Amino acid sequence: MARDDGRTEVQHYVPRLLLRGFLRQPQTKEQVFVFDKHEDRSFRTNIANIAAERKFYEFDVGDNQGDIEGILSELESNTKSAFTRLIGTKSLAALDDEQKSWLSVFIATQQLRTRHFREVIKALHEGMAQHIKKQGFDPQETEGFEPLDTEDDLKRASLALLAHSMGPHSTLMATKACFLTTTSSERPF
Repeated sequence: MARDDGRTEVQHYVPRLLLRGFLRQPQTKEQVFVFDKHEDRSFRTNIANIAAERKFYEFDVGDNQGDIEGILSELESNTKSAFTRLIGTKSLAALDDEQKSWLSVFIATQQLRTRHFREVIKALHEGMAQHIKKQGFDPQETEGFEPLDTEDDLKRASLALLAHSMGPHSTLMATKACFLTTTSSERPF
């Protein structure tokens, strides 16, 4: 969904590119079955409604707003041919070197762009603040310790870590031995 300024309002942390692989009836609707483990219930919904949050990648920079939605969309576009070939051939060997490279960047990025990753950063930050306090110091006065007082602070910290880690993570991902599995039509996922 786009706003008047052209920016995407609801931003997915699990891209629709991936969610479309789990469509209930791909020919008719973009719906998937969802299991809510916190509520212990399952339901059917459109992929526009899941694994997404309003303004998830937007953050304030002074009086301006920034976001990385465009960068992530470009990454997804560059990776689409790899997914198309994987699904069509059911073989990792069918990927060319460029597709393997984009897939490595995509997987590394996917690990770092989620709500869970932000919650891990927040928990680590809170643990560090508690440790600093136990040592008798004020976290706000500690050199090198940046407070994450707002959701925007957390967004900026997670996006900075994403930008810093994407290259090394994708390089590491490219060195891993991978395998591809699939379900049977008798026991679909």
